[in-house]
Amino acid sequence: VSRSPCFRPERRVSMNQGMLRPSWFDIFQLPPHPSEFDASQISSSIAFIEDLILAQAHQGIDTRRVFLVGFSQGAALALMVGLTTLNDLGGIISLSGWLPPAYRKVSAQDTSLSILANFEIAHHIRTHVPGAMVSWDADAEIPLSYGREAVEFMQRLSGTSTPSNGVFLRTYVGLQHSINDQELADIAAFLRQGL
Repeated sequence: VSRSPCFRPERRVSMNQGMLRPSWFDIFQLPPHPSEFDASQISSSIAFIEDLILAQAHQGIDTRRVFLVGFSQGAALALMVGLTTLNDLGGIISLSGWLPPAYRKVSAQDTSLSILANFEIAHHIRTHVPGAMVSWDADAEIPLSYGREAVEFMQRLSGTSTPSNGVFLRTYVGLQHSINDQELADIAAFLRQGL
């Protein structure tokens, strides 16, 4: 299994008084406000991840063996890439993540997305993007409701709601904005099943 380096570009982050920080996109507060949407940096980050996926494919690695795994902003980015990629992926694991409401609204209002395109997106998620939305229940930075909304949105698009065939939510009692041993064990099991 090829492993890409863990990388986040450094960007000025408004929440941190404009300091340079490892960040996929600008963020103003935690939890993120529903209207927050840094379209330019999000687009740049999605393109970066797509380039990583293509680099794996050019090395002869089947993209169905590529899993997008992210925490917090990385988790949000993994979900957004999963909704837009044309590659067949092994799956997505989103840890303490969310799908920005503005991203969902932009996707829904994009005039280039015809009914056929929406059908194709749903078909793609259902048949090509097995998803695991791994979540929490005591996170003040990214509330559980954000994870639920992301899962419900992707389930509506894909027409699936069970762990065996689509996007699902798993919660861990007492887990804050962090990762615990049970979550890591569940991730390992999900990866073993997908590989």
